[in-house]
Amino acid sequence: MDEHPSRILGSIGGNASQAIISNMDIPGGDLSGYPVTIESDPSICRDLCNKDTQCEAWAYGLPNCGGSAKAQCWLKGSGYAYPATTNTCRDYGIVRSPSGVPVGTVPEQLSLIVTPSTSTYIFSFRGVELQLNFTSPFIPSNDTITGRQATYITASASSSDGASHNVELYFDVTGQLSTDSDTEPLTWQRQASNGNAVLQMGATTQ
Repeated sequence: MDEHPSRILGSIGGNASQAIISNMDIPGGDLSGYPVTIESDPSICRDLCNKDTQCEAWAYGLPNCGGSAKAQCWLKGSGYAYPATTNTCRDYGIVRSPSGVPVGTVPEQLSLIVTPSTSTYIFSFRGVELQLNFTSPFIPSNDTITGRQATYITASASSSDGASHNVELYFDVTGQLSTDSDTEPLTWQRQASNGNAVLQMGATTQ
């Protein structure tokens, strides 16, 4: 007899970082000190994982199912089995990807339009649409501008759900952008141009 007839195989609720996947298990990768006994609520196990920076995923064991009279919680680091396997005595969830980036924090790319001088990306994330334009100057009649080894990046954001949002952008580039290999030495300097800070980076052999 099924002790949990109301449970639906593979049901998922919430956004990716908070999802509880039922009747599935991800064995292995348990952090030291686990499992622990908890109340009969898988969200408690999920919340414990959210609070532990070493935890990438979690598994919840139902009470009176699989050998334990009480509910249990396993917090997991890297090394757990995936894809998940069917187990009607378990629920699980993934909070962080193997790289440590929280699941559900990567925007969805909606479109890409490429023209001779501009590539335009549009992303969607949590009620915000972000447009990024990468423009390389190309004016056939002006060799100076066309010859510039530079790309201008402009960004704009708009609400896609009618609500107000605070949007902050962080931009970062590694030195690999200006070299042919990871082992090539680099040089860089900070300059001021028309009141703006300008960072310059390139190979030492240039």
